[in-house]
Amino acid sequence: MRVERIGCNARPSHRLKGLRGTNQNSDDNLVPGTTFTKSIDGDAKSYSFRYINCEHPAHNALHVRVEFAVERTASSQTKRCHIVAFVNGIPSW
Repeated sequence: MRVERIGCNARPSHRLKGLRGTNQNSDDNLVPGTTFTKSIDGDAKSYSFRYINCEHPAHNALHVRVEFAVERTASSQTKRCHIVAFVNGIPSW
């Protein structure tokens, strides 16, 4: 299976709105990962954590779901996405 984009490459130059825009913002925060600092007995250590492995895409868990319902912000209504791909449990559509 070959995945062309998991969010590791090309970014649009304009800001998207709605569901795609929210996904893009999440993608921008998830791809670089985060750093955790833990202090044990006064010794601080930093650990890097990447949610998505862009260097070795085969190391990610990929799942696809059809007819996935997402609740809209500030509403009880839902938006039904026809196909949603999950990368390491994180929705990416």
